[in-house]
Amino acid sequence: MIDASPAFSSSSARWRCQIASRPALSGADLHLHLPTIEANQAMLGYALPKLRLNQQFVSTEFSLVQYWKQHLNDVIPAPFDQRYGFPKGTRVYHVIAAALARPFSLEEWRDFLDGEPWYTSRRDYLVNVMALYRSTGRLAVATYGMQQTYAGNRPFTAETDPWILNSVFANQTVRPNPDGSARENVPWAEDFRAAVSAGRGAALSNLR
Repeated sequence: MIDASPAFSSSSARWRCQIASRPALSGADLHLHLPTIEANQAMLGYALPKLRLNQQFVSTEFSLVQYWKQHLNDVIPAPFDQRYGFPKGTRVYHVIAAALARPFSLEEWRDFLDGEPWYTSRRDYLVNVMALYRSTGRLAVATYGMQQTYAGNRPFTAETDPWILNSVFANQTVRPNPDGSARENVPWAEDFRAAVSAGRGAALSNLR
């Protein structure tokens, strides 16, 4: 499991050799929580060449959580704070904390996310990452988080890992549909469907 950008440490080198040297192992499990597509590509280029040719990899988790965290302390744009009554200077993490405390309407949640360029610039992330993984010819399966699972017994701060921004459904930050079902998160529900539709022999399913 590797969560950070490639440091190519002695421990990760031993990890690769251990996997390749054990006939009973069919491959590696990569947790690629990396901020860019390029970082994912670099990690695959580091991990896969040392495996046996008949070994594959699974990605039981992958996300942009590290990238999201870099922007939690950003000030939200004026159009959003003025429309929804947030004080001038409100930070991104303040808005997320407010949505967790009292879930937003779908319109408000979408307006919040659509107003953040750092977020919208990654809207094709799932399709792009899955295309990269599949291009190796060695992907066995990749899984992705479906629901927000933030524990409400601790405050959401600028230091919190913002897993909830990854999820396909906004079940904690947005009020549910009239029938009680969770609202889709923007843009990941649409991107998830596109990634699945583009797949040939690889699967995406729920883990978190």
